[in-house]
Amino acid sequence: MMPKANSKQLMAAALVVASLIIRPAAPAAKMAILQKVWQPMCELSEELDTTASDLLDKADTVLTAAAALETEALQIQVYLAAEPTDPDVRGLTALWAYLATKAAAARENFKENTLKRQLNAAKQTSYLKGRIDEWLNAASATYGSSHGCLATTGGDAAKIQDGAISGVSCKIEATEVSKKATARSHGTGNGFKKLPAAADAGSSHQDNNAACRFFGNGNTNGLLHTDTETPGGKFAAGYFSVAATSGAALTLEDVTNADAITKGDLKHWKQTAAALRATEQAQEVEHTNKSSTMEDDESSEELFKKLNTEATERTGQQAKEQRKSIFTDKAAKTVEKLMTKVVTYKLPAATAGQKKGTALGDIKGTTELAALLATWQTKLQEKITNLNLHLLEARKTGTQEQTKCKLKNATAEECPSKHCDYNKEKEECKPKPGTDNTAAGTGAVDKKDGDKKDEVCTGTEEKDCDKTKCDWNAEKKECKVKEGAAVISAVIKAPLLLAFLLF
Repeated sequence: MMPKANSKQLMAAALVVASLIIRPAAPAAKMAILQKVWQPMCELSEELDTTASDLLDKADTVLTAAAALETEALQIQVYLAAEPTDPDVRGLTALWAYLATKAAAARENFKENTLKRQLNAAKQTSYLKGRIDEWLNAASATYGSSHGCLATTGGDAAKIQDGAISGVSCKIEATEVSKKATARSHGTGNGFKKLPAAADAGSSHQDNNAACRFFGNGNTNGLLHTDTETPGGKFAAGYFSVAATSGAALTLEDVTNADAITKGDLKHWKQTAAALRATEQAQEVEHTNKSSTMEDDESSEELFKKLNTEATERTGQQAKEQRKSIFTDKAAKTVEKLMTKVVTYKLPAATAGQKKGTALGDIKGTTELAALLATWQTKLQEKITNLNLHLLEARKTGTQEQTKCKLKNATAEECPSKHCDYNKEKEECKPKPGTDNTAAGTGAVDKKDGDKKDEVCTGTEEKDCDKTKCDWNAEKKECKVKEGAAVISAVIKAPLLLAFLLF
């Protein structure tokens, strides 16, 4: 190999110029690698450095989708707490259950599958980048005035300086992770397309002038002393190979097609490609809001098997029919109608820090929605508690009034005139007409309740006493209303009292 032009003879100078233009057919392993090799390595290293940030962006997309499902589900809950008697309560509760289930499934799938794949990809790419960077750093460190392992297109030895090699970016560093989507072109799930292989680079991947003291020089010196006991060496995770043959050229392994990588020494290249491929899949159905196409969402079947049932679940077909009965054949219109009702609902009064008239759809924060829900649920529970107290008081008062009118009293003095009428002939004490009280043990009902059963049970003979509604007292020869009829009155009045308390 001729030295650079420093000869006094013109012929020697001409030969040197020619040697810089025309590369010999078989450079030795001791020579520097050309820019067509190290530049795509630098570019791959920089791209691998962005993997963690890109995966963080993908993770954020998944979690944001799950959060959106939870927000819509919470908005429905808030609406139902504000409007508990909405006629669409069946559809609203089913939609809430669907969205809540999907949100939980999205988080579970992210935890069990997506996150695992992303962490594996970050691990594999970081390891491969480290192997590439270590070699580039060592190759740069061997730079000298007359030798080096990185050669420019002009044949000059070069080194990495300020993150570049002769103006070509080569940042061998690990940057801070930040949420940022990145397009991949050098390293993908299919392989590392821009790294040259021996098959297409041939013998032109090494310089013929700059000597590299990092590789072996024949089989006598260099970083690796290659002989029969040490059969060559591997660099950059196996991408570079030095054979145990004197003067052999550096071998570039083919890593362009991940599926074709079979050599064990290249396993980290294959593993990295496989890890990247696992993160390149389209967003999974578990992370998608499919409420508008619920009829095509097989994952909803388990919910509708259980929804509004008791001990026995529905079959698969019954679950589909249940969903259809609520959302019709195509759920889109029903879902749109229900969600429109929810998001356009305006707060009837200032509540939980929100102004009167604020649209529910404009409230998206979990804290704000949770505060609204808790506030309205508390008010609703207080009204229900008050209702129960009113019913208990009404029952207690009714019992007390009934005991004042004993069926049999010896004298009129024992029959309170305020609440009762005394029948002197029969020596009976009965509640005054028009009151809600009954004589003890008779179960007579107030005529204002609409049943008027006391008018039905007026027969003076057993044959005239309607046994379906009345009891015949043979001793007294009286037809009386059946026991327990007064309960009907309380049941009828309860909803009216509930409506009064709630609204």
